Amino acid sequence: DVHTDCPVLTIDVHTDCPVLIIDVHTDCPVLTIDVHTDCPVLTIDVHTDCPTLTIDVHTDCPVLTIDVHTDCPVLTIDVHTDCPVLTIDVHTDCPVLTIDVHTDCPVLTIDVHTDCPVLTIDVHTDCPTLIIDVHTDCPVLTIDVHTDCPTLTIDVHTDCPTLTIDVHTDCPVHTIDVHTDCPVLTIDVHTDCPVLTIDVHTDCPVLTIDVHTDCPVLTIDVHTDCPVLTIDVHTDCPVLTIDVHTDCPVLTIDVHTDCPVLTIDVHTDCPTLTIDVHTDCPVLTIDVHTDCPVLTIDVHTDCPVLTIDVHTDCPTLTIDVHTDCPVLTIDVHTDCPTLTIDVHTDCPVLTIDVHTDCPTLTIDVHTDCPVLTIDVHTDCPTLTIDVHTDCPVPTIDVHTDCPVLTIDVHTDCPVLTIDVHTDCPILTIDVHTDCPVLTIDVHTDCPVLTIDVHTDCPVLTIDVHTDCPTLTIDVHTDCPVLTIDVHTDCPVLTIDVHTDCPVLTIDVHTDCPVLTIDIHTDCPVLTIDVHTDCPVLTTDVHTDCP
Repeated sequence: DVHTDCPVLTIDVHTDCPVLIIDVHTDCPVLTIDVHTDCPVLTIDVHTDCPTLTIDVHTDCPVLTIDVHTDCPVLTIDVHTDCPVLTIDVHTDCPVLTIDVHTDCPVLTIDVHTDCPVLTIDVHTDCPTLIIDVHTDCPVLTIDVHTDCPTLTIDVHTDCPTLTIDVHTDCPVHTIDVHTDCPVLTIDVHTDCPVLTIDVHTDCPVLTIDVHTDCPVLTIDVHTDCPVLTIDVHTDCPVLTIDVHTDCPVLTIDVHTDCPVLTIDVHTDCPTLTIDVHTDCPVLTIDVHTDCPVLTIDVHTDCPVLTIDVHTDCPTLTIDVHTDCPVLTIDVHTDCPTLTIDVHTDCPVLTIDVHTDCPTLTIDVHTDCPVLTIDVHTDCPTLTIDVHTDCPVPTIDVHTDCPVLTIDVHTDCPVLTIDVHTDCPILTIDVHTDCPVLTIDVHTDCPVLTIDVHTDCPVLTIDVHTDCPTLTIDVHTDCPVLTIDVHTDCPVLTIDVHTDCPVLTIDVHTDCPVLTIDIHTDCPVLTIDVHTDCPVLTTDVHTDCP
């Protein structure tokens, strides 16, 4: 136990004593504590403002505690030990602090409270439990950990300008918790640990999270407004969760994984957001809440369950999906100016649910999936739905007042339903299909409505409720049962039918000024039922039907 202000103090201990306590209270200019011992209990407690403090410990003692309270300009703690319990607790504002630990101790705790300009913690260990808890505003902080310890926790609270956390480990439980506004933050993790959690709360200008791992459970939780955020994940972990809360200007999430459960939850208004996913994981969920100007979601996957849920008003949104997953759901809530959904898939169940007023909306679907549902609620100025599919049950349900709506369907699916509720100025429904059951149900007052059907489907129903100024129904089909049911007061109505179908029924309820029904058919049963007060009615029938 030393109380001194001596200019040079050296404590050099070589001992195997059962209990060793070194307690130093001093402001001496140079303090060196050099301990070589196997004692069962070693405690080094230092209270000092000395300019240079070095603690060098070589020991296998069962319990080692180093507790330092100091503002010394240079503090170095170098520990080589296999002790069962090692605790290093440092409270300091020293300009340069280096903690270098080489140990296999079962429990290692490094707790640092400091504002030192340069802090380096370099740990090489296989200890079962490693905890590094850092509270600091130091300008440069580096934590470099090489370990296979069963439990690793790195908890950092700092505003330091440059923070680097580099972890190489296979530890079973790995937690990196960072609270910081540092200008440059890099988290680089190489690990196969069973449980990995990266929790980041920061507004730092540049944040990079690079993860290479096959860990069973990986969670990346980011709360930040940093200008540049990159999350690059290469992993086959069974459960991967990426939760991002940020307004950063540039956000990139690049995921390469076959993990069984992948969740990407993004809450952001960042100007540029890119989510690029390459995976065959069984369950993939992408949940995006953002108003960012440019949002791109690019998914390449065969996962069994894929859900893309987007809540955004971003100016440009692109969702590009290449997948054969059994269940695919794309749910979009947005008023973004340009929205493009491009889907290439053979998945058994595909659902596209869009709620948007965006100026330009394009849905391009190439698929043979058994069940396809496109549900659109929008007032966007231009809406295009282009579907190429042989899926057994596709449903296109549109609720919109958009100025220009085009639905172009190429399919041989068994059951096709197009249900449109809209007052859009220009509506075009163009269907090329041989599907067994086709239903087109239109509720609209749009100025220009065109329904063009090329099909041999067994059952075709066109049901139109509209007051649109110009309505054209053009049908080319040999389907066994064709029903055209029109309820409208539109000024100009034209029904042009070319068909040999066995049963054709045209039921028209209208007061439109000009109505033309032009029929070319050999169908066995033809019924034209017209309820109208229209000034000009023309019925032109070319048929050999009985």
